[in-house]
This record gives sequence, C-alpha cells and structure tokens, in this order.
Amino acid sequence: MRRMVRLVIVLAFVLASCRGDGGEGARTLSSTSGASPSLPAGTDLPTASPVPQIPTDHDLPPYGQLAEMFDYEISEPLGFNEWKGLLVLPGERRVLSKERQGSTSVYSVEYRSSGHTVPAYLVIPDGQGPFPAVLYAHGEGSTLYYFLDDALALARHGYAGLLITGPDSREPYLPIGISWNARQDVRGSVQYAVDLRRGLDLLETLPEIDPGRIGFVGYSAGAWVGAYLAGVEDRIDAYVLMSANRWPCREASCTGTEYGYGALPPQHELERYLNGTTVLNAVPYLAHNGSAALLFQAAKDDREGSVATIRALFAAAPGPMLRWHEGGHSLGWRGVHGPRPRMTRALMFHRAWLRRHV
Repeated sequence: MRRMVRLVIVLAFVLASCRGDGGEGARTLSSTSGASPSLPAGTDLPTASPVPQIPTDHDLPPYGQLAEMFDYEISEPLGFNEWKGLLVLPGERRVLSKERQGSTSVYSVEYRSSGHTVPAYLVIPDGQGPFPAVLYAHGEGSTLYYFLDDALALARHGYAGLLITGPDSREPYLPIGISWNARQDVRGSVQYAVDLRRGLDLLETLPEIDPGRIGFVGYSAGAWVGAYLAGVEDRIDAYVLMSANRWPCREASCTGTEYGYGALPPQHELERYLNGTTVLNAVPYLAHNGSAALLFQAAKDDREGSVATIRALFAAAPGPMLRWHEGGHSLGWRGVHGPRPRMTRALMFHRAWLRRHV
C-alpha cells in the first residue's frame, strides 16, 4: 500500500535538517521502512540493532527527520493524464514522441516533480501486460540514455522501464554529486530522490504496469540516491546499487578529479562541508530498508571512492548481496551508447538477479 505523503520539500527545511533541527509537519511511513506510523515528526524512530556507521565526527539528526526530507506533495499533477498507447499532455493535447526498438516501444515523456519538469524514457514491451517495471537512475554528468540498452534487454523478457533525467542534466541545474556547496548538494540529492518517487507515482497510473512488481537500478550518484529510497519507499521490491560510494568524501579520488571535477577543499572547509551534508550519509537509510532485496555491484579497484564506504553500506543493509566486478568505478564501461564487455557482464548479472526478485 502506497504511503501518503503531505509535505512539499522546501530548501528551508533541508537546511534545518542539516542543522539537526526538527522538521515541520508529519507524514505516515510504511511499516516496511522500519518506522512506526503512530510516532510524531522528529521522533527518533527504531533502527536496526546495531546500526553500522561510516566513521565520522559529524552527528546525524534523528531518523524521523532524515526521512521527512524526502516528503513531497502527492497531489501535484503529474503533467499528463492519458495512457492509451500514446501519451498526451493536458492542455496542449500534444502527443509525445514514440519510437520502436525491435519488439519494444520507447516513449519520450515528461512529468512534474516539486515544480520541476523531468524528461524520461518510458519503455513498454509488446504484449498484454500488466508488466513488471524497473526504475533507472543514472550517475553524475550522465543522461537518461545511460541505461537504455539495459532496459531494452529486460524488455525482451517482458519488463517495462522508466529512465529519468537527473537534476544535473536538465534545467534548472542542480548537482547530484560533490560541488563542495553543502546547501546545493543536499538540495540536488533530495530533488533526485523525489523525482524518482514521482516516477513511481507515474508508473502506478499506467494500466500497462504492475505496481506490485517494481525494481530499481542506479549507478554511482544514482545508486547513492537509490539507497535513500531503500529507507523511505515501500513500493520497490528490489534494488541494484552499482558503484554506490559517495559520502563522506575525504580523498581526492572520490571527487573524480581525473574527469575534471574540483579537488578537495582546504581541511577546515572540508569539515564544514561534511557537517552540512551529514544527512547524505546513506547508512541509516539502508539500515531502515524493510523487505526489499538488495544487490550491490562494485569494483575493488574503484578509485572514485572508498571501498571501505561500500563495505559500510553493505554491512548496514539487511540481507544484501555483494557482487565484485572488474573495471573500477565504471565497471569497465565509460561509453554512453553501448556497454563494453566487462560492463556487459555486470549488466547481465543484475538483469538475471532482477528477474528472480521482481
């Protein structure tokens, strides 16, 4: 049963959460997320015992406050209202584009998320349905194309897919990685998570989709944001988190400097940044995962983050599976239009895993 959420995320609340202050209002959390629906906002909700922690000198707010950051206004119109083989925008009555990829239809769609327009691909296999579906989240600096080949491969087995464009690849720009601006980085990560939750809302409106069979695949920053969903969502049955290593960042390698990103700031600025982004620590969210299956895919030679951090996330999650691959942070693939052999093995592995769990 979908949880009802009532709050609009506002930047002021995000900043209050960074300080550890209480949030405004309350929402009902599903029991699958480890939270009690009878507790008021700001209550320190039950956690797994013990809860593994990434070593840090920065205190986290109570989990109730962390979860409330990802609330949103569920009554906001999604931005289109028809699904009869075509998608039509209300008011404009404009049919969005549709392409055929073998036995699969790929629709270019848009939907609304907390005042933002989110471009996406909706992949629908031929057949009667309703189909299980997978929600995809790309990493920093990428686009919705990133997982298209993966989604098309799953479509051949009767799976639909929704591939969204993250906040750093559309207007207005918001970072989903590390910009060393704490307010901005928290806002971007929270917006990405809300965009994905709104994507679930969209999937639930489509009769071609089975809302009881939903999976998630995220890479890098998309996987990190997926870890937040694991603690606050009860509509996803299985998560694939690929190269999910983001916070805390204390080494130059985790900034991706080899790809042109900014270097570590001076120590005092770094500590201030980590204090302001402590709510982005994914460990407590994973510790609150309910019954969803979890697959971590990572590489021991990942130079864009700490393998110790990946292990801490793995240790925090109830009953996950960890699969080591080759090829560093990209798992052997840095292309956009098609995977290379090593990445193909990683993709094939998680597709088979998803078919067992979704």
